[in-house]
Amino acid sequence: MYENFRTSPLAMRMGCAPDWDFLMETVLLEDDFWKARKGRAILAAELRQRWAMLGVTPEARVRLKFDTPQPDDLSVGAAGGVGANVVRMEDFWERRGALSR
Repeated sequence: MYENFRTSPLAMRMGCAPDWDFLMETVLLEDDFWKARKGRAILAAELRQRWAMLGVTPEARVRLKFDTPQPDDLSVGAAGGVGANVVRMEDFWERRGALSR
């Protein structure tokens, strides 16, 4: 999910490092959701709120008044147009490993 978001036109809306941290924490929660045997309802509710805040669903983008991505917006991830604030996947998995210890 993180990589899909990072390379999508939505990534242009991520203004600073804390935005990317929030996304990373959300992806980690989703990973916990799929591994959980108990407490999935609480995680599901939190995930729905977080994905809505990030504008992941079409309904959320309408509510947040996001512009419809244009065809040229789809090149965001390839050319590095997202910016220097993007969290690298290596950092993501390193942080994930530290949290599970």
